[in-house]
Amino acid sequence: MADPSKIHRLPPKLAGKLAAFNSRTTPNTNTNTIQKSTSSEHIDTSPKPETTTPNINALISPRYNEIQTHENNYPHEEKQGTIPLSKSQSTPNLLSSSTLSKNRIHHTAVIHEDCMYIYGGLSTDSSQPANDLYCYNINDKQWSNLPSPQRDTSGRYQHTAVVFGGAMYIFGGAKNSNNNQDLLNDIIVFNFDTQSWSEIAVNEVKPAGRFGHAAVVCSNFMYIHGGMDKNNTPLSDLWQFNFDSKNWTNLSSLLTPLSPRSFHSLCTHKGSLWLFGGVDDKNVAMNEVFTMGLGNNGEPLGWISVTLEGDAPTGKSNHATVVHNNTMFVLGGTPSKEYLEVFELDLESKVWSKTKLNGELVSRSGHTAVVRKNTLFLFGGTSSKSENDASLLDSIPLSLKDSFVGDTEGSETSEEMEETPAGNETEQEA
Repeated sequence: MADPSKIHRLPPKLAGKLAAFNSRTTPNTNTNTIQKSTSSEHIDTSPKPETTTPNINALISPRYNEIQTHENNYPHEEKQGTIPLSKSQSTPNLLSSSTLSKNRIHHTAVIHEDCMYIYGGLSTDSSQPANDLYCYNINDKQWSNLPSPQRDTSGRYQHTAVVFGGAMYIFGGAKNSNNNQDLLNDIIVFNFDTQSWSEIAVNEVKPAGRFGHAAVVCSNFMYIHGGMDKNNTPLSDLWQFNFDSKNWTNLSSLLTPLSPRSFHSLCTHKGSLWLFGGVDDKNVAMNEVFTMGLGNNGEPLGWISVTLEGDAPTGKSNHATVVHNNTMFVLGGTPSKEYLEVFELDLESKVWSKTKLNGELVSRSGHTAVVRKNTLFLFGGTSSKSENDASLLDSIPLSLKDSFVGDTEGSETSEEMEETPAGNETEQEA
């Protein structure tokens, strides 16, 4: 069982708070050397309202973007079938440079149309999780403060967020950074059109409360895997949530489970799940990659351990992962380096490559990453180099060959690249 102090508790003083938290969550490194082979090992397929805010000058890296504030309006429309947690809002509260002042770690980020939505997490000036929601308009370079769910003002962190059917679905997480008994297993929903919150009423069969789990959407289902329970014990279960019936199904008995893990990542590619990294029950970081196909009704077809070639990362946790075209990007994480590490896994050829950015970005963990068109956006996290650097919003143009140096000779031009949603985004972007 992992030591709770290494995972969960923040020191009371503001100074060094993020760095201390990062050091406590830094796992032992297990390099798990990748074997060079083109085959995959099959494991088993047999059935078995106080708002906090993220310093505007630190939010956008001067290497890439500058923030400006513009006015924007949103459509107003009611959605039925859920328990209201807030009133609809037709116009966001635009934020000036003086009002954005908080760093953020262990939050969530999703992309919908031209906006990145940031919810919850921990900030440097509070020991308790945030309950706020922000929108960054990618075109206008504008931050907006949106309504927060009113049922519970304590907020949450190390939760998950996915997008489906014009809404953001938040599951799980911890709502008290000093008490791991206070874990969540609810689903709250933010409707992008009405700018309002609701809660889904589900039956009694549902996952136990958890934090540090992974989630992704594929077809009409949300899948969650692993995480930490109230005893700080890593989990190995796999659950499926049906967006149509609003019911949970425990899939664990239908396949041989993976070893317990938390602070890992889960994404989708061509109808299959892809899982990377995390820490085990001994707090050792892993660099294993597993994939699993899904049947016509979303049923699991069994985890497969993928044997890979190339320059693989060492064990990682608290990293960020996105899929763009046929590539899975793994960014940052613990153990952290001086500058941001970026690894690419070609999901077709099964080959890893390490990429160095032109213009060094600060290393971070507990951050988020999303993709919109041909640009990758990183936000927040904690950095071993500087507290202030942890609040950067960096954008990385994936379509430019000279954006990367190193193993990038095969990179496509912007005209050749076709947009693929990030791992937790299911809606096709225009």
